[in-house]
Amino acid sequence: MLKDVAQKTYDAVVLDSIALLSPACIVDFGLDRGDLQGKFAALASITRRGATVEEFEEAMGSGIKLTVLVAKYGSEQSFGETSWDVITDKLQ
Repeated sequence: MLKDVAQKTYDAVVLDSIALLSPACIVDFGLDRGDLQGKFAALASITRRGATVEEFEEAMGSGIKLTVLVAKYGSEQSFGETSWDVITDKLQ
């Protein structure tokens, strides 16, 4: 079963509407750290190239996985560390 945040983020980028993103979407997809517009555009671009909501869910919370996902579809956007990456590092 898909997580709501992955589905909401996917829907927002398909509809090209940052306004549809919840705070959880923004944090879970690293949009709160750095270039929000560039990262959102990269996610929107990959949905037009065939990225699936399941791929979004798999990459959610990991800057490395998000960067690999967008690169798979031809984007050079780097997501860097997400807030979840930072939290996870502090808990280890």
